[in-house]
Amino acid sequence: MVVAGTLMLGTHFILQQSKLGKAMRAMADNKDLAQVTGIPTERVIQFTWILGGALTGAAGYTWVLWRGTFGWFDGWLFLLLVFAAVILGGIGSIYGAIVGGVVIGLTFDLSTIFIPPSLARAAAFALMIVVLVVAPSGIFRGRTTA
Repeated sequence: MVVAGTLMLGTHFILQQSKLGKAMRAMADNKDLAQVTGIPTERVIQFTWILGGALTGAAGYTWVLWRGTFGWFDGWLFLLLVFAAVILGGIGSIYGAIVGGVVIGLTFDLSTIFIPPSLARAAAFALMIVVLVVAPSGIFRGRTTA
């Protein structure tokens, strides 16, 4: 949890306080306008991919530390949960994705208290469906909050 919290705070700092974050937010709003104002869009795209890869690498490393191995289908199963987290938080909202990830993760882990562990993913997706019935745009209503 300490590593996850640190990475979330670091991502927040990068997005809100750095020139890279300002350029990323400008490009998310309007790529053409960002390019006209002098933002090096290709470099921003490269740094965005590097940041995403670094965060994914940190997640994989902590997974291997906790579990001891990484299986063939673990990536696919993570992708399904990430998809659920982003949809739950609201498409286009970085902080919504973070909150959605925390909610999906807690549901996935805490649901094993009441149901068999093999149904934990189903519980996470059931929660996503219930929330989307109440708020079809997600928790943060799809607003860009970065």
